[in-house]
Amino acid sequence: MERNIEKGAGKRSWTKRVFPYFVLAEVLFLAFLAIWSRYQIREAQKEVIKIEEEIGQLKLENESLKMEEKKMEDPFYIEKMAREKLGLARKNEVIYKIIPSPQGTR
Repeated sequence: MERNIEKGAGKRSWTKRVFPYFVLAEVLFLAFLAIWSRYQIREAQKEVIKIEEEIGQLKLENESLKMEEKKMEDPFYIEKMAREKLGLARKNEVIYKIIPSPQGTR
């Protein structure tokens, strides 16, 4: 009967020895999860800031394009663009292009 008591006492001492390590492992795991969560939150915040900056740039570009679209409704602006970008001219009109001379020669 004494042997049974000793075996029971041995089991208790085994659990008493292992329990602190189990608690330590659990605390370390929870600390790791907390640190990992903060890291992921920071990365997500960086991504949000990056996307918000991109949205701001796209809004500016959109406004610029809207202004350009309004200008395209003006016939004088269309004529100006046709002359400047396409080199078009009116009937019986002569276009003179001035070519700059290279630096150093006159």
